[in-house]
Amino acid sequence: MSREIVLVTTNLALVSQLQQALNPRQMTIQSRFDPQLKSVGRQLTLIIDLAAHFAYGQLADQLREFRRSAGGPVIGYLPNELVATASMADLFTTYQLDEVLTEKMTTDEWVARIRQKEWVYAQLNLIDQPSRLTVGHLRIDPRQFRVWHRGEQLPISKREYRLLLFFVQHQNVVLSRSQLAEGVWGSDRGSTMRAVDAHISRLRQLIEDDPKHPQLLRTVRGFGYILSESDGTKNDHSQS
Repeated sequence: MSREIVLVTTNLALVSQLQQALNPRQMTIQSRFDPQLKSVGRQLTLIIDLAAHFAYGQLADQLREFRRSAGGPVIGYLPNELVATASMADLFTTYQLDEVLTEKMTTDEWVARIRQKEWVYAQLNLIDQPSRLTVGHLRIDPRQFRVWHRGEQLPISKREYRLLLFFVQHQNVVLSRSQLAEGVWGSDRGSTMRAVDAHISRLRQLIEDDPKHPQLLRTVRGFGYILSESDGTKNDHSQS
């Protein structure tokens, strides 16, 4: 389950650097040399090398047009030669950016900033959905960050809520422990992988009728976990 990012730049070194940083984290870079944005998917993350503005004078107009219907973050990149002279306030206002990455930042900081903006848009996309989501016998209110199990509100922690929401966003998709660690914790280190299992166990205690025999959040041996309505939970939903 790879997330696709469109990078508009003529800087091949930047393309290579971002690929090395993002590919191991299930983020795929699609590079483009031209600044024509009409064909860019509206739900994708767009990173645009702002040095291109000096070669293509219509970049600002294109970005404003793109932002009118964009469903994903739009991020600018500033090379070192522009950092000292560029006004960050003007960049955000002129280009209507969500974030600006600079050449002097570490690649880890790039990844963290990109991931944070993608998470924000994921929450906004959920909020655009009906005020309450239904998965089996669960009811989720994305606007109030609350979850109910068979009508009873759950004492769910922030981490467990984010984990559940990540599963809801990828319902019926098998997610590996590594994907969960990256998507919810932002890390796939060994300690984080162990935390994934512990939080899934606690989440099952909250959302399952019988945590030892889960019907919603199930293990797919050798692959990971899946949030999916079984016949039993579908029947519960139809009767509720």
